[in-house]
Amino acid sequence: MATREALWDYRDAFGDAFGRTYFRRFGPGVASSVGIGTYLGEPTAAVDDASRAAIGLALRSGVNHVDTASNYRA
Repeated sequence: MATREALWDYRDAFGDAFGRTYFRRFGPGVASSVGIGTYLGEPTAAVDDASRAAIGLALRSGVNHVDTASNYRA
């Protein structure tokens, strides 16, 4: 859950790996400078699997902004 504490803990888990400007403050939390969305692609199981894999890799790599607009992925 994206609580203030969880956002800061996530940032702290990456230590100084990204330098001082990768995570940016917003209100009481922090957001990564890079995000991920899954707008394009056919609504197939294969594309959904690839999207899940890409999101998982992004989260493990320090991204904490995932665009989940309601029109994404059918």
